[in-house]
Amino acid sequence: RQDKTLALYSVPLTGRDDSSNTADPIAVYKTPKRVGSLAFASVPSGTDDGNAAEIIVSADFEGNAIAYPVEAGASNVSRLLLGHTASMLTGLRIVPNSTDNTTRILTSDRDEKVRVSSFPNTFVVEGYLLGHTEYVSSIDVSKNDACPFCVTCGGDGTIRLWDYTTCEELDVVKADRSSSDDGEEGKESVEVPLGVTMNPGGSIVAVIWNDCTRIDLFRVTEQRSLEMIQSVECSKQPLIATFLADGNLVVLAKDPAFIVQYKAVLDGDSGRAASFSLIADDSSPLIKCLKAVGTEKQITMPESSLEAADLRKEEVSSRQSVRDKEWNNAERKVTDRARIARRKKRKRQEKKAAKQAMEG
Repeated sequence: RQDKTLALYSVPLTGRDDSSNTADPIAVYKTPKRVGSLAFASVPSGTDDGNAAEIIVSADFEGNAIAYPVEAGASNVSRLLLGHTASMLTGLRIVPNSTDNTTRILTSDRDEKVRVSSFPNTFVVEGYLLGHTEYVSSIDVSKNDACPFCVTCGGDGTIRLWDYTTCEELDVVKADRSSSDDGEEGKESVEVPLGVTMNPGGSIVAVIWNDCTRIDLFRVTEQRSLEMIQSVECSKQPLIATFLADGNLVVLAKDPAFIVQYKAVLDGDSGRAASFSLIADDSSPLIKCLKAVGTEKQITMPESSLEAADLRKEEVSSRQSVRDKEWNNAERKVTDRARIARRKKRKRQEKKAAKQAMEG
Protein backbone atom coordinates (compact mmCIF):
# COMPACT_ATOMS: atom_id res chain seq x y z
CA ARG A 1 0.00 0.00 0.00
CA GLN A 2 2.71 2.48 0.98
CA ASP A 3 5.16 1.70 -1.85
CA LYS A 4 2.38 1.50 -4.49
CA THR A 5 3.25 -2.09 -5.38
CA LEU A 6 0.68 -4.73 -6.33
CA ALA A 7 2.09 -8.27 -6.06
CA LEU A 8 0.24 -11.46 -7.04
CA TYR A 9 1.10 -14.83 -5.49
CA SER A 10 0.19 -18.38 -6.45
CA VAL A 11 -1.16 -20.26 -3.42
CA PRO A 12 -0.82 -24.10 -3.35
CA LEU A 13 -4.07 -25.54 -2.01
CA THR A 14 -3.69 -29.34 -2.14
CA GLY A 15 -1.14 -32.07 -1.69
CA ARG A 16 1.97 -30.02 -0.99
CA ASP A 17 4.20 -29.75 2.02
CA ASP A 18 5.67 -26.63 3.57
CA SER A 19 8.81 -26.81 1.45
CA SER A 20 6.82 -26.25 -1.74
CA ASN A 21 5.06 -23.14 -0.45
CA THR A 22 6.69 -20.25 -2.23
CA ALA A 23 6.58 -16.58 -1.43
CA ASP A 24 7.73 -15.51 -4.89
CA PRO A 25 5.17 -13.32 -6.70
CA ILE A 26 3.98 -14.39 -10.13
CA ALA A 27 3.42 -10.77 -11.16
CA VAL A 28 4.30 -7.36 -9.76
CA TYR A 29 2.75 -4.06 -10.83
CA LYS A 30 3.43 -0.47 -9.84
CA THR A 31 0.19 1.36 -9.14
CA PRO A 32 -0.15 5.10 -9.87
CA LYS A 33 -1.67 5.78 -6.44
CA ARG A 34 -2.04 3.96 -3.13
CA VAL A 35 -4.53 1.09 -3.29
CA GLY A 36 -7.21 0.56 -0.65
CA SER A 37 -9.16 -2.41 -2.03
CA LEU A 38 -8.76 -5.31 -4.50
CA ALA A 39 -11.11 -7.73 -6.27
CA PHE A 40 -10.67 -10.59 -8.75
CA ALA A 41 -12.83 -10.89 -11.87
CA SER A 42 -13.10 -12.62 -15.25
CA VAL A 43 -13.54 -10.85 -18.58
CA PRO A 44 -13.81 -12.12 -22.19
CA SER A 45 -10.28 -12.68 -23.49
CA GLY A 46 -11.05 -11.68 -27.08
CA THR A 47 -9.33 -14.80 -28.43
CA ASP A 48 -10.80 -17.47 -30.71
CA ASP A 49 -10.90 -20.10 -27.94
CA GLY A 50 -13.56 -18.10 -26.10
CA ASN A 51 -11.83 -18.51 -22.72
CA ALA A 52 -12.14 -15.82 -20.08
CA ALA A 53 -9.15 -13.82 -18.87
CA GLU A 54 -8.54 -13.43 -15.15
CA ILE A 55 -7.89 -9.90 -13.90
CA ILE A 56 -7.46 -8.14 -10.59
CA VAL A 57 -9.08 -4.74 -10.10
CA SER A 58 -7.66 -2.15 -7.72
CA ALA A 59 -9.47 0.77 -6.10
CA ASP A 60 -7.06 3.61 -5.36
CA PHE A 61 -7.03 6.83 -3.37
CA GLU A 62 -7.35 8.96 -6.50
CA GLY A 63 -10.83 7.53 -7.07
CA ASN A 64 -9.97 5.16 -9.93
CA ALA A 65 -10.64 1.45 -10.49
CA ILE A 66 -7.82 -0.06 -12.60
CA ALA A 67 -7.60 -3.62 -13.99
CA TYR A 68 -4.39 -5.69 -14.22
CA PRO A 69 -3.89 -9.18 -15.74
CA VAL A 70 -3.48 -12.09 -13.34
CA GLU A 71 -1.78 -14.54 -15.70
CA ALA A 72 1.89 -15.06 -14.97
CA GLY A 73 4.06 -13.58 -17.69
CA ALA A 74 1.29 -11.41 -19.08
CA SER A 75 2.27 -8.06 -20.51
CA ASN A 76 2.50 -5.30 -17.96
CA VAL A 77 -0.60 -3.46 -19.07
CA SER A 78 -3.42 -1.87 -17.14
CA ARG A 79 -6.81 -0.48 -18.02
CA LEU A 80 -8.80 2.28 -16.32
CA LEU A 81 -12.32 0.97 -15.69
CA LEU A 82 -13.98 3.88 -13.92
CA GLY A 83 -13.37 6.87 -11.70
CA HIS A 84 -15.15 8.78 -8.95
CA THR A 85 -14.77 12.49 -9.60
CA ALA A 86 -12.93 14.41 -6.88
CA SER A 87 -13.13 11.55 -4.39
CA MET A 88 -11.22 8.50 -3.18
CA LEU A 89 -12.37 4.89 -3.34
CA THR A 90 -12.69 3.10 0.00
CA GLY A 91 -14.00 -0.24 -1.27
CA LEU A 92 -14.65 -2.32 -4.38
CA ARG A 93 -16.57 -5.53 -5.09
CA ILE A 94 -17.36 -7.35 -8.34
CA VAL A 95 -20.38 -9.65 -8.26
CA PRO A 96 -21.81 -11.84 -11.06
CA ASN A 97 -25.50 -12.69 -10.92
CA SER A 98 -26.76 -15.63 -12.96
CA THR A 99 -30.40 -14.74 -12.24
CA ASP A 100 -30.36 -11.74 -14.56
CA ASN A 101 -27.15 -12.82 -16.35
CA THR A 102 -25.27 -9.67 -15.40
CA THR A 103 -22.09 -8.69 -13.59
CA ARG A 104 -21.82 -5.54 -11.51
CA ILE A 105 -19.00 -3.60 -9.94
CA LEU A 106 -19.75 -1.75 -6.70
CA THR A 107 -17.41 1.05 -5.63
CA SER A 108 -17.67 3.04 -2.38
CA ASP A 109 -16.04 6.40 -1.70
CA ARG A 110 -15.42 9.02 0.96
CA ASP A 111 -18.41 11.07 -0.25
CA GLU A 112 -21.03 8.91 1.47
CA LYS A 113 -22.10 6.86 -1.56
CA VAL A 114 -21.73 3.52 -3.34
CA ARG A 115 -21.89 3.45 -7.12
CA VAL A 116 -23.36 0.42 -8.89
CA SER A 117 -22.00 -0.01 -12.44
CA SER A 118 -22.22 -2.65 -15.12
CA PHE A 119 -19.14 -4.81 -15.70
CA PRO A 120 -17.07 -4.86 -17.84
CA ASN A 121 -19.01 -1.99 -19.50
CA THR A 122 -18.38 0.24 -16.52
CA PHE A 123 -19.54 3.38 -18.33
CA VAL A 124 -23.12 2.13 -17.65
CA VAL A 125 -24.10 3.39 -14.18
CA GLU A 126 -27.10 1.48 -12.83
CA GLY A 127 -27.58 3.55 -9.69
CA TYR A 128 -26.27 4.66 -6.32
CA LEU A 129 -26.64 3.42 -2.74
CA LEU A 130 -27.37 6.64 -0.85
CA GLY A 131 -27.94 6.95 2.90
CA HIS A 132 -24.61 7.33 4.70
CA THR A 133 -23.92 10.79 6.10
CA GLU A 134 -20.15 10.25 6.39
CA TYR A 135 -17.52 8.37 4.39
CA VAL A 136 -18.17 4.70 3.55
CA SER A 137 -15.35 2.78 5.22
CA SER A 138 -16.09 -0.74 3.93
CA ILE A 139 -18.33 -2.71 1.59
CA ASP A 140 -19.08 -6.37 0.87
CA VAL A 141 -21.63 -8.36 -1.15
CA SER A 142 -23.34 -11.73 -1.07
CA LYS A 143 -22.33 -14.32 -3.66
CA ASN A 144 -25.75 -15.95 -3.52
CA ASP A 145 -27.90 -15.00 -6.54
CA ALA A 146 -31.05 -15.49 -4.49
CA CYS A 147 -29.83 -12.91 -1.94
CA PRO A 148 -28.56 -9.85 -3.87
CA PHE A 149 -27.40 -8.17 -0.68
CA CYS A 150 -24.74 -5.54 -0.13
CA VAL A 151 -23.57 -4.46 3.31
CA THR A 152 -21.71 -1.22 4.08
CA CYS A 153 -20.43 0.66 7.10
CA GLY A 154 -19.14 4.18 7.54
CA GLY A 155 -17.93 7.08 9.62
CA ASP A 156 -21.50 7.89 10.66
CA GLY A 157 -21.41 4.80 12.90
CA THR A 158 -23.95 2.77 10.92
CA ILE A 159 -24.08 -0.64 9.25
CA ARG A 160 -26.48 -0.69 6.30
CA LEU A 161 -28.00 -3.55 4.32
CA TRP A 162 -28.93 -2.98 0.66
CA ASP A 163 -30.41 -4.71 -2.36
CA TYR A 164 -27.82 -3.79 -4.99
CA THR A 165 -30.10 -4.75 -7.90
CA THR A 166 -32.71 -2.13 -6.94
CA CYS A 167 -30.42 0.22 -4.92
CA GLU A 168 -32.92 -0.07 -2.03
CA GLU A 169 -31.82 0.37 1.57
CA LEU A 170 -33.19 -2.57 3.57
CA ASP A 171 -32.00 -1.95 7.14
CA VAL A 172 -29.79 0.32 9.25
CA VAL A 173 -28.00 -0.61 12.48
CA LYS A 174 -26.60 2.29 14.50
CA ALA A 175 -23.54 1.98 16.69
CA ASP A 176 -23.76 2.50 20.42
CA ARG A 177 -22.90 5.94 21.73
CA SER A 178 -20.50 6.26 24.63
CA SER A 179 -19.36 9.16 26.79
CA SER A 180 -16.44 11.15 25.50
CA ASP A 181 -13.03 10.33 26.95
CA ASP A 182 -11.47 13.70 26.21
CA GLY A 183 -12.68 15.26 29.43
CA GLU A 184 -15.41 17.38 27.85
CA GLU A 185 -18.69 16.85 29.64
CA GLY A 186 -21.92 16.46 27.74
CA LYS A 187 -20.26 15.09 24.60
CA GLU A 188 -20.70 11.62 23.21
CA SER A 189 -18.58 9.65 20.76
CA VAL A 190 -19.84 7.10 18.28
CA GLU A 191 -18.15 3.76 17.68
CA VAL A 192 -16.87 3.68 14.11
CA PRO A 193 -17.15 0.40 12.17
CA LEU A 194 -13.99 -0.05 10.12
CA GLY A 195 -14.85 -3.20 8.19
CA VAL A 196 -17.75 -5.43 7.20
CA THR A 197 -17.82 -8.81 5.51
CA MET A 198 -20.69 -11.05 4.37
CA ASN A 199 -20.57 -14.82 4.06
CA PRO A 200 -21.02 -16.29 0.56
CA GLY A 201 -24.61 -17.31 1.27
CA GLY A 202 -25.59 -13.79 2.30
CA SER A 203 -26.92 -14.91 5.70
CA ILE A 204 -24.23 -13.64 8.12
CA VAL A 205 -22.47 -10.26 8.45
CA ALA A 206 -19.34 -9.71 10.55
CA VAL A 207 -18.32 -6.21 11.69
CA ILE A 208 -15.01 -5.01 13.13
CA TRP A 209 -14.73 -1.75 15.05
CA ASN A 210 -12.17 0.97 15.55
CA ASP A 211 -10.08 0.63 18.72
CA CYS A 212 -11.97 -2.50 19.78
CA THR A 213 -11.14 -6.22 19.87
CA ARG A 214 -14.78 -7.20 19.39
CA ILE A 215 -16.24 -8.74 16.24
CA ASP A 216 -20.02 -8.45 16.03
CA LEU A 217 -22.01 -11.03 14.08
CA PHE A 218 -25.41 -10.30 12.54
CA ARG A 219 -27.91 -12.62 10.90
CA VAL A 220 -29.80 -11.48 7.80
CA THR A 221 -33.40 -12.39 8.64
CA GLU A 222 -36.14 -13.49 6.28
CA GLN A 223 -37.54 -9.96 6.60
CA ARG A 224 -34.25 -8.73 5.10
CA SER A 225 -33.06 -7.02 8.26
CA LEU A 226 -29.95 -7.36 10.46
CA GLU A 227 -30.26 -9.21 13.76
CA MET A 228 -27.42 -9.31 16.29
CA ILE A 229 -26.57 -12.93 17.20
CA GLN A 230 -23.10 -13.01 18.77
CA SER A 231 -19.92 -11.11 19.64
CA VAL A 232 -16.49 -12.71 19.36
CA GLU A 233 -13.48 -11.38 21.27
CA CYS A 234 -10.05 -11.43 19.64
CA SER A 235 -6.83 -11.34 21.62
CA LYS A 236 -5.69 -8.38 19.53
CA GLN A 237 -7.28 -5.61 17.50
CA PRO A 238 -8.75 -7.02 14.26
CA LEU A 239 -7.57 -5.18 11.16
CA ILE A 240 -9.31 -7.17 8.44
CA ALA A 241 -12.02 -9.82 8.53
CA THR A 242 -13.28 -11.82 5.57
CA PHE A 243 -15.33 -14.91 4.90
CA LEU A 244 -13.80 -17.68 2.81
CA ALA A 245 -15.66 -19.71 0.20
CA ASP A 246 -16.30 -22.48 2.77
CA GLY A 247 -18.02 -20.04 5.13
CA ASN A 248 -15.18 -19.80 7.63
CA LEU A 249 -14.22 -16.40 8.99
CA VAL A 250 -10.55 -15.35 8.84
CA VAL A 251 -9.27 -12.41 10.89
CA LEU A 252 -5.93 -10.66 10.41
CA ALA A 253 -4.31 -8.61 13.17
CA LYS A 254 -0.97 -7.06 14.23
CA ASP A 255 1.27 -8.96 11.81
CA PRO A 256 0.79 -11.51 9.01
CA ALA A 257 1.61 -14.39 11.36
CA PHE A 258 -1.40 -13.57 13.55
CA ILE A 259 -4.24 -15.08 11.51
CA VAL A 260 -7.21 -16.49 13.39
CA GLN A 261 -9.83 -18.66 11.77
CA TYR A 262 -13.41 -19.16 12.98
CA LYS A 263 -15.64 -21.95 11.76
CA ALA A 264 -19.38 -21.57 11.22
CA VAL A 265 -21.60 -23.80 13.35
CA LEU A 266 -24.89 -24.43 11.54
CA ASP A 267 -28.24 -24.13 13.25
CA GLY A 268 -29.88 -27.57 12.97
CA ASP A 269 -33.36 -26.16 12.47
CA SER A 270 -32.72 -23.58 9.77
CA GLY A 271 -29.40 -24.72 8.35
CA ARG A 272 -28.14 -21.15 8.69
CA ALA A 273 -24.95 -20.15 10.48
CA ALA A 274 -25.89 -19.19 14.02
CA SER A 275 -22.58 -19.09 15.90
CA PHE A 276 -18.84 -19.46 15.45
CA SER A 277 -16.20 -21.46 17.25
CA LEU A 278 -12.46 -20.92 17.05
CA ILE A 279 -10.40 -23.37 15.02
CA ALA A 280 -7.11 -24.07 16.78
CA ASP A 281 -5.65 -25.82 13.71
CA ASP A 282 -3.80 -23.45 11.36
CA SER A 283 -3.00 -26.15 8.78
CA SER A 284 -4.78 -24.30 5.98
CA PRO A 285 -2.39 -23.97 2.98
CA LEU A 286 -3.70 -20.44 2.40
CA ILE A 287 -2.82 -19.34 5.94
CA LYS A 288 0.58 -21.04 5.70
CA CYS A 289 1.36 -19.21 2.48
CA LEU A 290 0.29 -15.85 3.92
CA LYS A 291 2.52 -16.39 6.94
CA ALA A 292 5.43 -17.32 4.67
CA VAL A 293 4.97 -14.18 2.59
CA GLY A 294 4.72 -11.98 5.68
CA THR A 295 7.85 -13.49 7.22
CA GLU A 296 9.97 -13.35 4.06
CA LYS A 297 8.93 -9.81 3.10
CA GLN A 298 9.07 -8.62 6.73
CA ILE A 299 5.68 -6.98 6.38
CA THR A 300 4.76 -4.82 9.36
CA MET A 301 1.07 -4.37 10.01
CA PRO A 302 -0.39 -1.42 11.96
CA GLU A 303 -0.46 -1.75 15.72
CA SER A 304 -4.22 -1.29 15.68
CA SER A 305 -7.05 -0.39 13.36
CA LEU A 306 -6.70 3.17 14.63
CA GLU A 307 -3.44 3.44 12.68
CA ALA A 308 -5.19 2.13 9.59
CA ALA A 309 -7.97 4.63 10.21
CA ASP A 310 -5.45 7.47 10.48
CA LEU A 311 -4.24 6.66 6.96
CA ARG A 312 -7.78 6.84 5.73
CA LYS A 313 -8.58 9.86 7.89
CA GLU A 314 -5.79 11.77 6.20
CA GLU A 315 -7.57 11.28 2.89
CA VAL A 316 -11.13 11.48 4.17
CA SER A 317 -10.62 14.80 5.94
CA SER A 318 -8.70 16.41 3.08
CA ARG A 319 -11.68 18.60 2.25
CA GLN A 320 -11.63 19.99 5.79
CA SER A 321 -7.88 20.62 5.55
CA VAL A 322 -8.45 22.62 2.37
CA ARG A 323 -10.94 24.83 4.18
CA ASP A 324 -8.30 25.46 6.85
CA LYS A 325 -5.65 26.64 4.38
CA GLU A 326 -4.51 30.23 4.77
CA TRP A 327 -5.34 31.06 1.16
CA ASN A 328 -8.90 29.80 1.71
CA ASN A 329 -9.47 31.69 4.98
CA ALA A 330 -12.51 34.00 4.95
CA GLU A 331 -10.80 36.75 6.99
CA ARG A 332 -7.84 36.67 4.62
CA LYS A 333 -10.20 37.19 1.68
CA VAL A 334 -11.85 40.21 3.37
CA THR A 335 -8.44 41.73 4.07
CA ASP A 336 -7.34 41.22 0.47
CA ARG A 337 -10.48 42.86 -0.91
CA ALA A 338 -9.95 45.90 1.36
CA ARG A 339 -6.32 46.17 0.27
CA ILE A 340 -7.29 46.07 -3.40
CA ALA A 341 -9.95 48.75 -2.83
CA ARG A 342 -7.39 51.03 -1.13
CA ARG A 343 -4.95 50.58 -3.99
CA LYS A 344 -7.60 51.51 -6.57
CA LYS A 345 -8.62 54.55 -4.55
CA ARG A 346 -5.00 55.68 -4.27
CA LYS A 347 -4.52 55.37 -8.03
CA ARG A 348 -7.64 57.43 -8.68
CA GLN A 349 -6.39 60.14 -6.34
CA GLU A 350 -2.97 60.17 -8.00
CA LYS A 351 -4.55 60.43 -11.44
CA LYS A 352 -6.80 63.29 -10.30
CA ALA A 353 -3.87 65.15 -8.73
CA ALA A 354 -1.82 64.77 -11.94
CA LYS A 355 -4.70 66.12 -14.05
CA GLN A 356 -5.12 69.15 -11.75
CA ALA A 357 -1.37 69.87 -11.95
CA MET A 358 -1.49 69.85 -15.76
CA GLU A 359 -4.49 72.22 -15.86
CA GLY A 360 -2.81 74.60 -13.41
